[in-house]
Amino acid sequence: MASKKPVPSKAALNALRGVLLTTSCSVILLAEERRRRLQIARSAIDNARKLHSLQSYRGPVAQADSHASWQGRLADVDHTVLSVASFPRPRTSTRRRGRAHLIGSGNNGAHCDEKGATAPPEKGERNSGPDTASSLPYRSHSPSMVDLDSLKLASFEPVRRRPAAARMLPPRDFSTSNMLPAFAPDHYALSKPTETPYTEPAVRSGEGDQPGEDAEDASSEIDAIKTARLYLEKLAGGPSTRQPDFSIKFARLYLEMSKGDFSTPRPLYFKAVPALKWLLKDMEASESDIDKSNLREKIDLAGTVLERVASFGPPPSLHIARILRSQATRLFRAVSRSCSEKLATTLAQALPLCEDPLGLLFHFMAIVQTGNHQKALRETLLLLSQYPNQHRYSWSRGMLLFRVLYRHAKSQQVDFPQTRQLYLMLREAGLFEQIAVPRSTEYDIRRLMTVLAFECGDCGFARSELQKLDEIDSGGLASDVRLQKWLIVGKADEGRWSEVLSHIEMLRQSLAPDYWDFQLFLGEVADLFSAHGHKSDQLECFLRTAVTEYQLKLENRWIWAVLDNHAAHRQIQSKAAQRFGRHPTENSKKTAQISSRR
Repeated sequence: MASKKPVPSKAALNALRGVLLTTSCSVILLAEERRRRLQIARSAIDNARKLHSLQSYRGPVAQADSHASWQGRLADVDHTVLSVASFPRPRTSTRRRGRAHLIGSGNNGAHCDEKGATAPPEKGERNSGPDTASSLPYRSHSPSMVDLDSLKLASFEPVRRRPAAARMLPPRDFSTSNMLPAFAPDHYALSKPTETPYTEPAVRSGEGDQPGEDAEDASSEIDAIKTARLYLEKLAGGPSTRQPDFSIKFARLYLEMSKGDFSTPRPLYFKAVPALKWLLKDMEASESDIDKSNLREKIDLAGTVLERVASFGPPPSLHIARILRSQATRLFRAVSRSCSEKLATTLAQALPLCEDPLGLLFHFMAIVQTGNHQKALRETLLLLSQYPNQHRYSWSRGMLLFRVLYRHAKSQQVDFPQTRQLYLMLREAGLFEQIAVPRSTEYDIRRLMTVLAFECGDCGFARSELQKLDEIDSGGLASDVRLQKWLIVGKADEGRWSEVLSHIEMLRQSLAPDYWDFQLFLGEVADLFSAHGHKSDQLECFLRTAVTEYQLKLENRWIWAVLDNHAAHRQIQSKAAQRFGRHPTENSKKTAQISSRR
C-alpha cells in the first residue's frame, strides 16, 4: 500500500515564509546601500572634476566670469545628483589656455586692475576686438576659500595678478632711462660690446638659496649688467687702463646717479655690480703692490656702494643676490687684510642685502677666524645682538650663532677642530657673559658642541661642556637621550661596565621602559658597542641585561656577532645556549648533574 505524501505543518511554512522575507529584505537593503554609496561617490567625483577644471583655468571658467555664487553649482548628494550634467573636460592637457571660446562676455573687462596691464592676445585672438582682450586677466582667477569637507565653494573673489607678459624686464638701453644724470647726452647710443663679457666668479649657494632660477632671466640680467658697465665706463671717461683711480671715479658716478627715490630701483642693482667689481679689483691689486695709496678710500667707497644698494631692499633675483654676496665676501677679505677695525661696519652695510644672513655670516666668521680678529668678532656680536627681533636678520635670542656653528660644523671645508676654535673665539669675545643670551639658547649651543665633540672623539672637551650643561639644567641633561648615549659609550670604552649598567638604570627611571626613545637608545648603544670593537662577551652581557630588564628586541646583527665569536673560539655549549635561549652556565650545571648521577 502506497504511503501518503507528508503534509508540512503550518509552523514550518511560516518559518520558510519568514526566511524568504528576511532574505528578500536583506537583498533590497544591500542594493539600496550600494546605490546610495555609488551616488555619493559619483557626486564627489563630479564636484572634484569641477574644482579641478576651475583651478586649471579650463572647463567652468566661463561661468566663473559671471561672479555668481558657486553654492548651487556643485552637485549635492541627493536623488537628483546623477542627473546633473558635468562640465566637459579638455581633450588634451597641452591646449592653450588663452582660447576665446572659454572666456565669458566682454563686460567682465570692467573689473580689471585699474593700472591697466593686460596680457597680449593669443594668435587666434588678435582680431577679436577689445572685449575679448579685456577678459584675459581672469585666467588667473581662483576661488578664495574652499571647504574640503563639503566640496563647495563658499565665495568667489577674483585675484588680481600681474600678467606674465607684463613682467618688468631689465632695460637694454640706459640712454632712455629717467635715471641718467643731467650731463648725459640724449643722443647717446650703446653698441653691442665686443670685449670679453663680464661675469662674476661662481659662488656656492647658501642655506637660504632656493633652486629653480630661470636661465632666461639670468642671461638677461647678465646682459643688463654688461650694458650698465659699458655705459658707466664711457660716462666715467673711457677704459680703466688709461686712467689712474678709475674705480674711484666709477664708484662716485654710481653714488651720484643713485641718489633720490626711485620707483623701479632694479637697474641700480645692475650698475652696482660693475662699480664694486672695479673697486675690488683695485683693492686686491693694491694689496700685492707696494703702493697702497687710496686703499682706505676704496674700502670706504665699496662699503658705501653696498650700503646704497642695500637700501633699496633685497636683490630682485637670486642671480643678483649671489653676485652681490660674492662681492661682499671679497670685500670682507680685503678689509681683513688691510684695516680689520672696519670689519663689523662693513658687515652692517652688507647685511640688509640678505633675506637670510646665514650664508654671509658663515663666510664672514671664517674670514675673522683665519685672521684671528678678536676685537672685530666682539664688535660683530654686539652689532648682531642689538638688532631688534622684527628684522629678518635678527639675533633671534642668540639662535643665529647656533645656526652659524651648525653650518660651520657641517661644511665640507672645515673639520671639528676649526669649529671648536671658532666657538672658543666666540666665548673669548664675550659670548654667555658680556653678550647675554637666554639659558635655553646657551644650553642648545653647548649641547651642539658636546655632541660634535663626542662624534669626533674629543672626550675631554665634551666632558668640560657636560659640566656646564649640568649646571644650566641638570634635569634636562639627565633625560637627554643622545648625550647619555655618548656618555655610556665613553664609559664602556674605558671598561667601566658597572657604571654603564648603573647609568642605564638611572636613565630608565627618568623614562618609561617601553618609551620608544629609550628603546632606540638601547639599540644605538648596542650598535656602538659592536662598532667600537668590544668583545662579544661584553656585548652579550649587555644584550642579556637589556632584554631581561628593559624588554629590548634583539636584532639579527647582534645575535650573529655573538654567535660568530663563540664559533670562532669553538664554544659549542655557548653557541647552543644562544640557540635555545639558555645561559652557558646553566648548560654546564645540567651536564655536571647528569654526570654525577651516572
